[in-house]
Amino acid sequence: MNKRLLYSSTIIGLVIILISLYFYNERLLPLYAITYIGIITSIINHGITSKSAKNLDRFIMIISSIIYIYYAINIEEDLLKIITLCIVGIMMFLYIFSKAIKILLDDNKTSTNIHALTHCITLLPFCIIVINDYFYSKNNIIMFKDF
Repeated sequence: MNKRLLYSSTIIGLVIILISLYFYNERLLPLYAITYIGIITSIINHGITSKSAKNLDRFIMIISSIIYIYYAINIEEDLLKIITLCIVGIMMFLYIFSKAIKILLDDNKTSTNIHALTHCITLLPFCIIVINDYFYSKNNIIMFKDF
């Protein structure tokens, strides 16, 4: 068990769930589903640390990345789209970098800190996609009512 990663995935997971409940939009259901599954697999992986839990968590990370990229590409505002895609790319890089540090330098503490940072950064693209969609949908509804 890796307590630091277990706590970071649990805390960030709870924050993500609260944000998704507040800004809920059924159009984002695939994003919510894969994110919730990712939270669960991350908690399981860092809580029991088995090979199968690790592999399942990594598989869900790959699927999540694809879904996050899909939603990021569909953001209307170009700058926000680019920022979101960059954050997803940074997250993927940091995760791989944390594993490289662990393997190449045999530095578990630094690797764990970078991995925990990746958990924290996960909050950013989720918030951008969900909150942007919430306000974009709200503005469309207001415009439709005024029209």
